[in-house]
Amino acid sequence: MECTESFAEGLLSVPRIADTAIALARYAESISGGKLVREGKQWVVHPRRSSTTGGFVTFLVQPRVRNLRLTLRGRTHEFAKIDDLTLSDARANSWSKCVIKSRSQLAAAALHIRTALDNSLRGNKRTYYELHLVQVDPSAPNAFEFNRWVRSPSGATY
Repeated sequence: MECTESFAEGLLSVPRIADTAIALARYAESISGGKLVREGKQWVVHPRRSSTTGGFVTFLVQPRVRNLRLTLRGRTHEFAKIDDLTLSDARANSWSKCVIKSRSQLAAAALHIRTALDNSLRGNKRTYYELHLVQVDPSAPNAFEFNRWVRSPSGATY
């Protein structure tokens, strides 16, 4: 918890999203069994039960633009496409990144963190998937489910 408190102190420059950032960091720790650790300018969560040595999500507070950048393990097509939180390529195309600007992005960011943990636990030789959110019932605006398509090494989906 001490690291989370130090992380919270660094969020003083972004008060609008500080509570969201803390919630995401605690969520990442809780689902992975890992700890939030400072590495240079960013904070990293390493999963406890991973065969890889690296983390699966990094948090970088950007005080000048007043937001939080998440870097997530996995390529952009491995994450669900959510309009509220767009991902782009980062770190030699094996990682993705997004920017948290408001509290409304909490749920989308949590979903991306969960996917990044799954990618980390499956390792570098994992089968690549594309996740798609599909509305289950048009009369229920919040009723969605995931459809997962396997992506072959050639890029084809099936």
